[in-house]
Order: sequence, then structure tokens, then C-alpha cells
Amino acid sequence: MRVTDDGTPPSSATVTFTVAVAAPADVRLAAAVLPGGVFVLTIAGDVGRTYFVEVSEDLIDWALLTDVVATAATVEVRDPMAAGVGARFYRVVSP
Repeated sequence: MRVTDDGTPPSSATVTFTVAVAAPADVRLAAAVLPGGVFVLTIAGDVGRTYFVEVSEDLIDWALLTDVVATAATVEVRDPMAAGVGARFYRVVSP
């Protein structure tokens, strides 16, 4: 990168730097049903990453259940509305 000021006489400098972008971790999911029918989805991924948990009853129409920012290597999302519902599908999306 080269920068130049607008002074008289103009000064300039050239600096070289490297940007390293780490690939996101593979997201792993685990599921459990607690007593009372509460569904728990455990997301294992990158700390600091935002995850959107979506739910569907037909795999066609999806609705946002919640969004979470991972504050640790794993984060739990609970769906108390899962009890009493026939089929319920979940997916996790991260921008």
C-alpha cells in the first residue's frame, strides 16, 4: 500500500502487509429431547459467529426460531414449542 499526504512537499511511504483469513470451522449439530418434550439443539462451531436457527414443519417454508452468537465452542438452543408438534425440522444458517 502506498500513501501520500497533501503537504508541501508531499511525503509518501510504502508498506507491505499480509492478511490471513481463517476458514470457518465446520458446524456440527447434536439434538436431544428433554423431559416435557423440550427440544435442544447443540451447535458446535466458531466462537463469535452468529448462527440463525430456522424451523419448518414441511421442509419448504422456514421461519426463524432464534439467532445466537456463539460465546463458547458450543451453544444450546431450546425449542419449548416442539412438544406436541408432529414433525419439526431444524437448520442452522450462518452468514
